[in-house]
Amino acid sequence: MALHVMEEANRCLGCNGKRVAETMHAYLQSLPMPEPSAYANAPLADGVGGDALAEQQI
Repeated sequence: MALHVMEEANRCLGCNGKRVAETMHAYLQSLPMPEPSAYANAPLADGVGGDALAEQQI
């Protein structure tokens, strides 16, 4: 993501873009890692798979 931000800033802002992108990159790297979701390991209901919606008869 950070590389994309740097490229986009360079394209949009010209010569100052590199400095802006480097500053944004440093800021993003300084942010704490997000905590995992409490629902990440929640069990699925029995018999419900990834294709359950695609397989239902309408």
